[in-house]
Amino acid sequence: MDIVIVGSGIAGLGTAMAFTDAGKKVMVLEKKMTGEASQAAAGILDPFLERGPRHPLLPLAISALRKFPQLIQKIRKVTGGDAGYRCAGLMYVAFTPAEEKILRAKYRWQKKTGVALRWLKRHEVVKREPGVCGSVRCGIYYPGIGRVIAPDFLRSIRTYLIKKGCLFRTVSRDPRPVTDQKGVKRFMFGAGGNTYLAADMVFTRGAWEKYSPKKNVRPWFRPVRGQALIVRMPRCKLMTTVHSVRSAYVVPWQKSVYLLGSTVEFSGFRPHTTRAGLCRIRDGAQRLVPAFRSARMIRKWAGLRPISRDRLPVIGRTGAGGAYLLNGLYRSGILLGCELGRLLSHGIMRRKMPKIIEPYSPGRIKI
Repeated sequence: MDIVIVGSGIAGLGTAMAFTDAGKKVMVLEKKMTGEASQAAAGILDPFLERGPRHPLLPLAISALRKFPQLIQKIRKVTGGDAGYRCAGLMYVAFTPAEEKILRAKYRWQKKTGVALRWLKRHEVVKREPGVCGSVRCGIYYPGIGRVIAPDFLRSIRTYLIKKGCLFRTVSRDPRPVTDQKGVKRFMFGAGGNTYLAADMVFTRGAWEKYSPKKNVRPWFRPVRGQALIVRMPRCKLMTTVHSVRSAYVVPWQKSVYLLGSTVEFSGFRPHTTRAGLCRIRDGAQRLVPAFRSARMIRKWAGLRPISRDRLPVIGRTGAGGAYLLNGLYRSGILLGCELGRLLSHGIMRRKMPKIIEPYSPGRIKI
């Protein structure tokens, strides 16, 4: 086995895809955890989410957005599916003078990034999406920002990998570092009744990541809970993802089915929904599109997004043998997972990390 990936969320699958495409023998180790972030993601491919004009990740996020249609095409050729991808645009809307001021500031710097966007006056917002609340003042429309249905997207990548020869194994215990007879550090793990040794291993376990080159250290990642609702609303004909200036959004999923989100909660390892959280989501969605007052809930869930101490991803070698990390993607895992996995795989195969991800090295985290 050339490489072992620990974790089967989007970061792990994206990394496995890059190694598989390079002709490497890959094994993915998975341990089912309640509250996995990737499965619970809204799937909005927004490169500007929680980023300002000088955010270090912005160029990578924009690059990942531009490459996303090619990624979908590659998956489609092997699996025959579309991975739940749809590019119907994203629209941010403002309802108060304060929100309009925030939107105008965003528009001024975002139009310089090269991402297609257009300022919409009130009547233009209503014309594009008649269901939006009539008190809307203005909006920004991004025609090239689409969405994926996260579970379908992950399932398609998994199918792609299996067809390409990648192996998946369920494990109950974490791999442990050992030193072989030649003094080389490796990782030992058991799967399917067999014992394996691996020289290189990529840890991508999100909020549950415990790997560290030293023992008894502060966790590198914290879980941030995000709750969401899936509702059915036959009378609503929303086509575009609609997002408030704050945190509420409505994502068209399937015919008459919508995802409503989301919360951002530092509540520890509690991957369950709460009445208060779901009420906030409903209130936010109804403010955007009043018709959702009569929507019928189909499903609810919560996911734990991994965030690092400085809120940036952690990518690269940990300093302990062949152990590598790809984690801390927070709210951008679906957009960034495959692109960062590709960059990390190139660094591992060439034994030198690409300059663009050097600032996110694990070495910057103070133990």
